[in-house]
Amino acid sequence: MFRVALSGEDAFAGMSMSQAIEQTTPSSPSAPHVSGRSPHTADILDRLARLRLVLPALGQELATARREAAKLRIENSRLKNRLQSLEAHGSLPGNGSMAKSGS
Repeated sequence: MFRVALSGEDAFAGMSMSQAIEQTTPSSPSAPHVSGRSPHTADILDRLARLRLVLPALGQELATARREAAKLRIENSRLKNRLQSLEAHGSLPGNGSMAKSGS
C-alpha cells in the first residue's frame, strides 16, 4: 500500500481523516501567536502548518479510494460477464430468468 511520509514522521499513521484533523486543530480559538507577528498572520501560519500535515493524509485516502473504485469496476465487469454467460447457457435457476424467481 502507498504511504505518504508527513515531514519525516508518521505522526498520523493509522488515523482517519477526522482523527488527523482533530489532532491538528488548536484546542482554543485564541492560540498564542508567533512572537513578532500579528495574531492574524500567526493564525494564517498556524492554519497553513495544519494543512501541510493533513493534506498528505487526505491525498493518501483519495488515492486509496480511487484504487478501490478501479478494483470494484473491474470486479463488477467480471461479474456482469459471468452473469451474461450463465444466462446465455441457461445455467441460472428459474430457466435463466431472475425476474420469474422473484429476485
